[in-house]
Amino acid sequence: NTGTYETVAHYIKMNYEGLKDDVIKLLAGERCAVNTKNFQNDVNVINSKNDVLTVLIHLGYLSYNRDTNECYIPNKEIGLEFENAVEDTGWQVVSDALKRSEQLLQWTLNGEAERVAEAIDRIHSDNTSILQYNDENSLDCVLALAFYAARNQYVMVRELPTGKGFADIVLVPRREVNLPALVLELKYNTTVETAINQIKAKRYTDSLLDYVGEVILVGVNYDKRTKKHQCEIERVTKDSQGAVKKFGESTEKSTEKSTEKILYYMKQNPSITIAELCKVIGLSDKGVRKNINKLKECGRLTRVGPDKGGWWEVGE
Repeated sequence: NTGTYETVAHYIKMNYEGLKDDVIKLLAGERCAVNTKNFQNDVNVINSKNDVLTVLIHLGYLSYNRDTNECYIPNKEIGLEFENAVEDTGWQVVSDALKRSEQLLQWTLNGEAERVAEAIDRIHSDNTSILQYNDENSLDCVLALAFYAARNQYVMVRELPTGKGFADIVLVPRREVNLPALVLELKYNTTVETAINQIKAKRYTDSLLDYVGEVILVGVNYDKRTKKHQCEIERVTKDSQGAVKKFGESTEKSTEKSTEKILYYMKQNPSITIAELCKVIGLSDKGVRKNINKLKECGRLTRVGPDKGGWWEVGE
């Protein structure tokens, strides 16, 4: 694993047919078929896409499975080298997709389903050379690329087996990361309701094993007629016994539940606006402001800076 991203960039910018497509797939976590037999063991003699991938295997930038003849990015650190290399090659739409994925994760955590759908639309349309849909399986690659930045804080597991089926993508928080887990179900030409219902019916949250806490269920559907994505986001809580209930569901009074939700979202995004809180919590503008005032009075919440450009500080 010696060298820098410039080495990767030097090879992946070679304009061999299908090379760019394979690099995007690798970034998205896919494995790519590679024929290593014709390589002449000379890093200066490159005649095909297979030669490029083989060189990257020899240099340690890709791992290779001899049983399946497939290569893949082995870890997060090497993935960062590829990310930097892509930016260095001038592949602007791919670089933009990787940067946009940071916003996409935050919108998902905030429950902003419309923004999530629009971001996935953009990533898909900008990379249509490989991300053309025929079924649910091809949608999987788009979502993996769209949530690329999430790998900094999550372990991404694809098609994780559960007791009653497969969860398409599961994001498990890394150690010391205080964020909810995510379960993504992908559908082609059905409905987002179908996706969410399948997560529940097949108990995909069971795939989180010992994880306890909030889980965000994300249902995504691609409409073949409109060529657009739809998204629905629902929050649940998983306890130590594996039981799942709606987020915030308890015997507490409604006001207490609302204030805790407000504090939760402010911790996740200190710059969150009143309008965004109204949307994710389901309260009116007046109701959110009333709860915020109560939190300020009891010393649990402080506003720093102006309404525009300021942020929230949450106390204990």
